[in-house]
Amino acid sequence: PSDVVNRLSEQPGVVGALIALQEGLVIAHKLPEPFKGEVFAAFLPQIFARLNQYASEMKLGSVDELVIQASGRPCHLFRRGQVYFAALGAPEARMPAHVLRLCADALAE
Repeated sequence: PSDVVNRLSEQPGVVGALIALQEGLVIAHKLPEPFKGEVFAAFLPQIFARLNQYASEMKLGSVDELVIQASGRPCHLFRRGQVYFAALGAPEARMPAHVLRLCADALAE
């Protein structure tokens, strides 16, 4: 997991990444200051739990991927079973979504 996080952080537009478990525990992370891996890991399961409730009410099905654009910075969030994966982009960056999805899928195996 550390190798995946480090290599992914070297991709164009990506400034950090994190792998966490459903319990909110960090497996591996590399995030720039002021971002904290423990905070990302703690909130990822909660974010997906709430969104899954809303998506269920809307009859959309299960939420497995999410892109947040905050202050011009993209953040891609993935849930694969009990593994959570997040990738943080540079401000105004275009992130390699297909590479991120491949990483998330590989982590689930």
